[in-house]
Amino acid sequence: MTINKKCILVVACAAAALILAAMSWAVADKPAKNSSADNINEEAKILSVLEDMSKNRNYAMWNITKEEGRLLWVLTAAANAKHVVEIGTSIGYTTIWFCLALRATGGKLTTHEIDPYRISLARENFKNAGVSHLITIVEGDAHKTVTRLKEPIDILFIDADKAGYFD
Repeated sequence: MTINKKCILVVACAAAALILAAMSWAVADKPAKNSSADNINEEAKILSVLEDMSKNRNYAMWNITKEEGRLLWVLTAAANAKHVVEIGTSIGYTTIWFCLALRATGGKLTTHEIDPYRISLARENFKNAGVSHLITIVEGDAHKTVTRLKEPIDILFIDADKAGYFD
């Protein structure tokens, strides 16, 4: 059996990210204390919106768990991601978790959603969280819309049309 060096690197990065995530989970519900007052207020606002969304979870529009959101936050920050692509916006819960990290990395997120109603709910949540400026929403069938992406992608998160993942 031959082990690819890239595979070892991915496993090592994943392990390091999990350790960072475990360390950060104890404080992930509180804004960072070593930031400017404006940054702390913005982060607190985002965390508050995420908490409200979590409490009012609509299971017909299933989202990731809070713990998974924290992990995505840490992984995105650890990767210093500049461009995250999400397929399946739903109401924007996962998107907002990514935005917590993208604020620090100077990155942006492109999200694809086919359902206009979910897009309207997501837009409202992005506005409430103050992260709309970080997000580009692409409405339509992601099987078609993702083919228009030309720029590099640091993180791809697919959470829609499970049967169509291979497409």
